[in-house]
Amino acid sequence: MMSSADVIVVGGGPAGISAAVEAAKNKLSVVLIDENTSLGGKVFRPEEAGAESDPADPLAARLRKRLFQSFESVADGIRVCLGSEVWNIEGDKSVYVYSAHDQKTSQKVFYGKRLIIAPGAIERAVPFEGWTTPGVFTVGGLNALVKKKVVPGNRILIAGSGPLPLVLINNLLQAKVKISAIVVPTSIKTIIQKSIPILSCAGRHRIKQGFEAIWRIRKNQIPVFSSHVIKNVSGRHNDFKATLVQIGSDWKPMGGPEKEVSADAIAVGYGLVPSVELTQLAGCEHRYDETLGYWRAVRSTRMETTVSGIFVAGDGVQVKGYEAAVNEGKLAGIEVAHQLGKVTQKDANQWIGSLDKKLKKMEAFGKILDRLSTPGPGLLEMVPDTTTVCRCEEVTLGEIRKAVGDGAASINDIKRRTRLGMGHCQGKFCGQVINELLTMFSKETRPRESFTPRIPVRPVPFKVFAG
Repeated sequence: MMSSADVIVVGGGPAGISAAVEAAKNKLSVVLIDENTSLGGKVFRPEEAGAESDPADPLAARLRKRLFQSFESVADGIRVCLGSEVWNIEGDKSVYVYSAHDQKTSQKVFYGKRLIIAPGAIERAVPFEGWTTPGVFTVGGLNALVKKKVVPGNRILIAGSGPLPLVLINNLLQAKVKISAIVVPTSIKTIIQKSIPILSCAGRHRIKQGFEAIWRIRKNQIPVFSSHVIKNVSGRHNDFKATLVQIGSDWKPMGGPEKEVSADAIAVGYGLVPSVELTQLAGCEHRYDETLGYWRAVRSTRMETTVSGIFVAGDGVQVKGYEAAVNEGKLAGIEVAHQLGKVTQKDANQWIGSLDKKLKKMEAFGKILDRLSTPGPGLLEMVPDTTTVCRCEEVTLGEIRKAVGDGAASINDIKRRTRLGMGHCQGKFCGQVINELLTMFSKETRPRESFTPRIPVRPVPFKVFAG
């Protein structure tokens, strides 16, 4: 079954909602598709407790309230498909959707005159010995549980970089959970050096949040290991032992004594990277940003990709946070309305010019956070061959090393030889480190590649293809 609309928006987070609202305000027919059972994304979703009342982030509460009020005012002009997986996008802006929850969209194709993709971001995954053990979480994964009042233990160890650990720390302390230790790869010297540029573009509310987080850590006397990372985890849930090693600026071990920390559960994360599988599948050009440490869709200042009529907004291009995502979604919606004749050139230039000024400062802040979050090359050098790299297909580091030794000269060649990246996640996580592993094992600097995009980008029943 095929349905048409002026605008198809994929992704129901801050950027997607904002884009849909702006398009609907300008009398365009809109279809908004999201894989979750409610709108809002990871920050604004209603069931994520605290989104409306969390005293640690009043800005998020205000933005969420304003965004959903705007959405309600134009909701009659937006067809919302929740619990719906987008598994294919074709060049004519046809979006293939599967839903196990809604029979009306169980096997549906939507065609839009314009397509706005707002896929959000995923956590950066770096394997280490023991990272697949039950009870070892990503920072965002554990944070989602804690927000739903599920806490897997009384002593939690938090390790990694980026802003997400601070959010988890706050939520754990609110839940009266003891934090065994905080492990930070960055040195105190580096943090001080970066503090001035961070303060210059962070905004008052972020500065306040940062100082409050430091105060809470000191008040609760939580041990902090700076310039350290987790080398390995042994034991099991409720009885973990995490081995910590001190690292230098290149993230290589410095050879000092190792430390051991006990914990009931462990959360590890190294920031976020854009989710690019849908924009890749749609044929949009992507470039690897060496500074930020991830692939990005190439787009204009009006959010349009290299494929005419396809736009991308929010953390799916650069991770700058929910405030920037809302503004990027609004910008994309205005430009689409202009292209479809609902907004004059003069009005579009005026509104977009105002949004551009806000976004430039937010982009600078995002770049600084990415530089602090991105792991150095030394982190992978301490991973033993027995460690699983691809969780879906259970491919180990040793198998990848052997494939390169046997002549694999590209990441897709490694994929053919080992099945790495062929599982349910389609290489979203193991694909983040495979280029570094190929370079490390071959001892040659090679051009960066990404896995060839394949359908379905989400697991769907075979009957969907048969239909």
